[in-house]
Amino acid sequence: MDRPTRPPSSIEPGFAEAIVLDGWLQREIVVRAGTNISPALAHPGERAALETLAAALAANDQIVEARACVGWARALLDPPDTEIPIDARGSEPKNLMPSKDIPPPGSDAAPVSVVMAAADTLVLFEFLCREIEEGHGANLLAAFVSPAEFWALNNLQCVLETGDFYSTSEDYGQQLEAARTFLVASKSP
Repeated sequence: MDRPTRPPSSIEPGFAEAIVLDGWLQREIVVRAGTNISPALAHPGERAALETLAAALAANDQIVEARACVGWARALLDPPDTEIPIDARGSEPKNLMPSKDIPPPGSDAAPVSVVMAAADTLVLFEFLCREIEEGHGANLLAAFVSPAEFWALNNLQCVLETGDFYSTSEDYGQQLEAARTFLVASKSP
């Protein structure tokens, strides 16, 4: 499969969203190897895109320094009237447990910039549109420990929606299938 020609995209989730996404991805993709999200994955390329996002957030010094403040970030993103039925399976690893409910230093900082390849952003966008916007997170409920995780994914979908990460000169379905196939091939040994 040829490498897609679109350049990498910079996506910029808010600071609190990035902290919550990092915690969710570290727990569900890195530690649990996608077990709880498997009902939501329509193609192996979607897991590959989530792995790329997990690695990009884990490499961001701003996020690594703020991991202890995931409780603060969750509280910020979880509106009091949210009624998302959470069916958390297991518990969080101790190194990802919310330990502080205070804002981290620099919490008023600009959004976190994460650079991802165009194929990853397209596949991630499709996954979020289907599972968060259309499916209201139903297939991901077992992977949430806080409604804030749903809202962080929802906000990320909104960020991606405004991006120009796919070409309008090609059929969206063809681009999506090419991106999925590329991601699977690029992750194969």
